Amino acid sequence: MIERFSHGLLFSTGASRAEKLVVCALIAGFCTGTTTHLMDMALLGFLGYPAPLWINAYWTSLTLLDPIAALLLVFRTGYGVMLGLAIMVSDIAINTGVMVRVDLPANDMNWFRFACQLLFFILMAAYSFYFFRTGRTGRDGALR
Repeated sequence: MIERFSHGLLFSTGASRAEKLVVCALIAGFCTGTTTHLMDMALLGFLGYPAPLWINAYWTSLTLLDPIAALLLVFRTGYGVMLGLAIMVSDIAINTGVMVRVDLPANDMNWFRFACQLLFFILMAAYSFYFFRTGRTGRDGALR
């Protein structure tokens, strides 16, 4: 199974331009997430989010997890899809709870960020479904 995840789709000659474009959009999204969390850390400090510690720790950990997902999408696409989907499922779940339950400032920027994350999650989920449904196998059996 591990060898099925051993190659990056962007370097594959078998992937369509449209699929490569989607993967590039996912990479850009995780790079945007990384930048957002780095800017938050610069403004608020390490573990500086005004939220409970476990949520704070999760959001801060995305500073490392987002670029790892982006790099995996480039070089080990199958693993990047799995990590990216796990990140987005957990991020949307936590952010939904925060937007509904935690007493954080409910300003337009928070809702805009959440809407962008939700759209990115939909793209990630749709591509994940496509990726694993089609198998994305090359001649050597590697999952691209």
